[in-house]
Amino acid sequence: MQHLTSSTNLSFMEPFQMNPLFVTMTAIMITLLGFAII
Repeated sequence: MQHLTSSTNLSFMEPFQMNPLFVTMTAIMITLLGFAII
């Protein structure tokens, strides 16, 4: 079960490691959503 979880996390984090710009855009979107909620 633990192995399945860690391998799912690795495949989920793979695009983030390959595309730093995607991480930046995601962070900006989360920040904008946070301000919109407030």
